[in-house]
Amino acid sequence: TQAPTYNLTVSCVGSGSVSPQGCGATQSYNQNTQVTLTASPASGYKFTSWSGAISSTATSITITMDGNKNITANFDVITVQPPDLTVMSVSFSPVTAKPGDSVSVSFTVKNQGNSASGSFSNRISLATSAYGTTTSLGNFSMSSLAAGASQPSTVYVTIPTSVSPGSYWVTVFTDGFQAVTESNEGNNIGSSDPGKLTIPPPSQYPLTVSCTGSGSVSPQGCGATQAYSQNAQVTLTATPVSGWQFGGWSGACTGTGSCQLTMNGAKTVTATFTQATLPPPAPTAQSPGTGSEPGQAISGLTPTL
Repeated sequence: TQAPTYNLTVSCVGSGSVSPQGCGATQSYNQNTQVTLTASPASGYKFTSWSGAISSTATSITITMDGNKNITANFDVITVQPPDLTVMSVSFSPVTAKPGDSVSVSFTVKNQGNSASGSFSNRISLATSAYGTTTSLGNFSMSSLAAGASQPSTVYVTIPTSVSPGSYWVTVFTDGFQAVTESNEGNNIGSSDPGKLTIPPPSQYPLTVSCTGSGSVSPQGCGATQAYSQNAQVTLTATPVSGWQFGGWSGACTGTGSCQLTMNGAKTVTATFTQATLPPPAPTAQSPGTGSEPGQAISGLTPTL
């Protein structure tokens, strides 16, 4: 007796193909034949599932032909989503820095979207809140990221002299200029939280003023020592007393003008004053008739014989 045969009908929804039996085809198989079908989506589509005789999301299935069967391969259009940039991590070194110091900042940016981002910039900031952007330290470009791709980066920033002492979060605002249209614009800032960068109070350095001779120095007087903040600008002026003149500066300053100092370390200056040299007295004029010439008798005297 000949074994019975059964029909397998394959249908497709959306754009794609099925092999070895194509979409829309019906084919007879001997009873209990194992038939393997594989679904392949067309460009711009994705395979989602099989329905009918078997329910599955695997691209390949095997059907046992123990009866007539209908199977459908389902394909859906791939919807292109915009990119979605986010900062995965932020760290920095060292943990303490003074204004003017260089700090390295390391971070990783990820494109969580379904399409490439195009190039963009990352803004590094010091912040008084965990995800703020209080003081910008610079913007750094980054090349386009493919969908799902991540890019680590390390950059170097300089702490501005305008930053006050305190503790600050370091933040990275990816696509800070909003050059990329994203599916989510609210997740672009990454933070070093809980880590903070400490900016200590500025160092202080002593300035000692000495004087030689008679005179004064302002605003800091002769013989005085005063502490100034790091990089403070100090101007000293020397003034001699009557009968003296200013001879010049020595030590941290030279010359005879104002002494202008940048307090980047301990400094000593000396103002030297010297007595003014008086001009010689003018000759006294003689009264008429009081002089004499050789051979001329002096009036009022009797010659001795």
